Amino acid sequence: MLPALGTAVAPAPADAGADVPVRRSGSPEQFPAHAGRGDVPAGPGPTPVKSAGRSSACPATVDELAEERTV
Repeated sequence: MLPALGTAVAPAPADAGADVPVRRSGSPEQFPAHAGRGDVPAGPGPTPVKSAGRSSACPATVDELAEERTV
């Protein structure tokens, strides 16, 4: 994967002294040279369904984060 905005921003909380988890996701560097969107099979990259699943799996509140870290 190519580094992108998330890679640049992810260390910022730790650099500022905050002890918070950071979740990264991305897609591999690949693009079919001659294909339409419908011709590209679902691969390891982000899709709306995968993105929604990742987002909903993240704790929503500080209390949930604290609870998750004590388990």
